Amino acid sequence: MKPRWYRTAAALVLAAMPCLANASSGLASPAGWPAPRYAFENNPVTPAGIELGRRLFYDPSLSRDGSVSCASCHQQASAFAHTRHRVSHGIGGQLGTRNAPALFNLAWQPDFMWDGAVTHLELQPLAPLTNPVEMGSTLPQVIEKLSRDPLYPARFAEAFGSPGVDSQRMLRALTQFIGTMVSADSAYDRAARGGTPLSPEAEHGLAVFRQQCASCHTEPLFTDHRFADNGLDATARDPGRGAISGDPKDRGRFRVPSLRNVALTAPYMHDGRFETLREVIDHYAHGIQHSASLDPRLAAPRDLSLADQRALLAFLPTLTDEVFVRDARFAEPRNEVAAAPSLSWSARVGQVLARLLPGEAEAHSRIETTAAVSTQTTFATTRFALHAPPVEIVGVRDAAGIVLYVDDFSSNAPRAGLEVSFLHGTRAVRAAPEAPGVYRIGMDADGPTTTPAVLVIRGASLDLRVDVDLSGAIPTASLSASR
Repeated sequence: MKPRWYRTAAALVLAAMPCLANASSGLASPAGWPAPRYAFENNPVTPAGIELGRRLFYDPSLSRDGSVSCASCHQQASAFAHTRHRVSHGIGGQLGTRNAPALFNLAWQPDFMWDGAVTHLELQPLAPLTNPVEMGSTLPQVIEKLSRDPLYPARFAEAFGSPGVDSQRMLRALTQFIGTMVSADSAYDRAARGGTPLSPEAEHGLAVFRQQCASCHTEPLFTDHRFADNGLDATARDPGRGAISGDPKDRGRFRVPSLRNVALTAPYMHDGRFETLREVIDHYAHGIQHSASLDPRLAAPRDLSLADQRALLAFLPTLTDEVFVRDARFAEPRNEVAAAPSLSWSARVGQVLARLLPGEAEAHSRIETTAAVSTQTTFATTRFALHAPPVEIVGVRDAAGIVLYVDDFSSNAPRAGLEVSFLHGTRAVRAAPEAPGVYRIGMDADGPTTTPAVLVIRGASLDLRVDVDLSGAIPTASLSASR
């Protein structure tokens, strides 16, 4: 049975969804592949939709505390797995119980998660989003953050053709991104298409694979999409599929993963217990633990000589798709401002602030105290801006505290991963990242919204101290120490 946090979130989304078809999809299949299972006909793929999904995938503000994004556990260089991490890592340093699976060719999968708890691609992101030890958020919280972001509403309108930020659109945008992440250009694929042949040892490994492994890891997707107990434990520590189906026979059974890109996705198995492919092959050669739920295809001993094992180790890396893991379409968005188009000294600063605080367009003008690089500037009412190479900063005070937008001075790219805090009196208040380059500092009645304070910003090649006074009608900010 699915956990309550997932069932509640899924119910909210399904209530807003029309019937989701599973007919033929608009996603083209590589030659020789079956048709995809996910139907994009109810979710037409557009460049704007994919781009919106990409931004959401890499945006940590979707998590409760702004510290974890989908990409935190699904990294492109490792085929969107979590390299060298046995289990998933979530907010507050919490650890999950299972290994973060690689993400590719998802449109062909009938089930998701190791135990098949999710059966529709559009609902899959709900599991990590709402899991209290992963991203720990709720749909209302996520939609509220996206709705008040200066840029997301316009991006949603561009992607879906009309205004509106809601959970269905968010999930469909994410689906457009992850559903179009197709991996089908490995050395194995090119050889199969008549290109450069595999090495003799890798060809031997392919022959061994087809004899010993392909009944579960079926070509061309290298999975049969079933659930299996592969003999890891005589008594299963994790109920696996059994927790979903309620059938005792499913205890210890897990989804058979694709072996595409397997050389990149260590550690292996649902709990990440094996660090290398050598350990995996050793397990199948002579480590199978027998139990009532053991897959019958593994009941007989494996006939794997040392030469066969070496050949398998030569073949498996030919399933690595270097084009996929370097494809810029799936990479983290860079050289752009997440929460504002630019904070550079131009009329656009006023436009940014107008979007942040609608109805106060009359406060666009700024006061510069120096002509070139300003070390002290003021904005009327509840805003301040500071041009302090190597960064530029806009601060916005609201009822809940202060939001800081920190960009790179030269490129206007958001400066993510900074340590930002306010010091006032004997107190220090740490900022929480809301998005790349966006930091929120919550304040109480006697915080630095009413008294002078020092803003401290630290990061790679950056150590700023800024005197800030938000107590008056005209807030001020001035550089107080060098980087």
